[in-house]
Amino acid sequence: MSLDEQNIPSEAPHAAPMEGSTSPSDKVSAKESLEAVRHALKRRSIPCSSGVFPLGAEDLTLFYGKKNAGTTHRVDFDPATDKEIEALAKACEPASFGRNNEAILDETYRKAGKMDATDFCTKFDPVSCRLLDTLREALLEGHDADRSIRAELYKLNVYGPGSFFKPHKDTPRAGNMFATLVVVLPTPHKGGALAFRHGDSEYIFDSAAAIADASEPSIAFAAFYSDVEHEVTPVENGHRVTLTYNLYFGARPKVPFTVPMAGALETSLKASMSSLLSNATFLPRGGYIGFGLSHLYPVSEGYRPEELKDFLKGSDAVLLHVCDELSLDVNIKVAYKNGWEFKDAILCDFTLNSIDELYDGIQSLREELQRRGGKQLVSKPAIADSDEAAGSGDDEDSEEDCDFDFPPIFVRWVTPLVDPCETKDETMFVGNMGNEPGKEWMYSSMCLLVDVPKLSERLDPDAEAED
Repeated sequence: MSLDEQNIPSEAPHAAPMEGSTSPSDKVSAKESLEAVRHALKRRSIPCSSGVFPLGAEDLTLFYGKKNAGTTHRVDFDPATDKEIEALAKACEPASFGRNNEAILDETYRKAGKMDATDFCTKFDPVSCRLLDTLREALLEGHDADRSIRAELYKLNVYGPGSFFKPHKDTPRAGNMFATLVVVLPTPHKGGALAFRHGDSEYIFDSAAAIADASEPSIAFAAFYSDVEHEVTPVENGHRVTLTYNLYFGARPKVPFTVPMAGALETSLKASMSSLLSNATFLPRGGYIGFGLSHLYPVSEGYRPEELKDFLKGSDAVLLHVCDELSLDVNIKVAYKNGWEFKDAILCDFTLNSIDELYDGIQSLREELQRRGGKQLVSKPAIADSDEAAGSGDDEDSEEDCDFDFPPIFVRWVTPLVDPCETKDETMFVGNMGNEPGKEWMYSSMCLLVDVPKLSERLDPDAEAED
């Protein structure tokens, strides 16, 4: 099941397919069409996929041992004895976590054992057993469904009685890293559930219960976008043994293996966007609309947001594809606040990684962003009062709405914008809190800026634009 098809209402409010429309919609108001777009983008609950996966006994074998130690140990998890699991736990080192680019050992925040991938090997392979194919169907939708995924074995962790890991987001390691796969090996234990939170939604996967209920030797698994906040709840008894993989986007196939099929989210979003664009009261003179993207994305020094077009996740990727299908000009940008609110801000084609060291106050930040080519952004209501007045057109944008000295870009926001500076705050567990120190990459929020043509061009794209 696609992630975008989980917990989806049967019908989006006021969404009616408008593809092929040649005249303005006169049955649905611009506000209703806009709300349908927002509703479509919020249909997903938690962007993760979990369950159990049967394996043969040969896939449940693990070898471990320190290099040059002269001794290699073997554990067969079909089933493993208590003595074998205890020995594996003792061979692990205390697991640290990343905070402010440092590796921290603090058992009040994370208590677990860890073993690096250089010190163990396993016959389990998510590619050969076709688990990755199952995950591809869940993590990627529609036009991304044939895209390859590379799985990189990262760590082995052992959570004994009383072990846990408080809320965090997995540290990004490359621009094309998009998800994490956690494989829970079949050992008797209680507790140690994975709790996920994204937006207003929360989901808990009790892997111990899932394995206990399996009728044949099986692993439990959870795959989720790496920027999703998650935690491991305390283990009550037994040992929770996991393998963690980092998942990376591979190249898109030059020739699709199958004909891409539009998923439920894409179908609903395209219908809602078409209805909005064909409404005579919505930006009849054209303008910009903006979407604060629902996920955070890895950036590094000198990273350009436009590079993310090939690495968007979930509903963000579907939104970009729908805009392309509707022949809309789109750009990915970063917007930094100018003060406490987004009434005006600075829209950038670059990211700042060392924001605390860069400026001492808002004025110097503004000057630095302007020096680098940032453009003034002025936020407007997505639907202005005059947009809804029959025949009045959109409200006039005026430079009087802004308070600093370079040309403004007026943007109407469809979904909320998040300041990238805020995503580095400790309460967000991004940049400051992760499963390891963030050295080169860190998460940043992004937005999608859409250039909406004037109404006559939207209804008849082949018509020559008037001077």
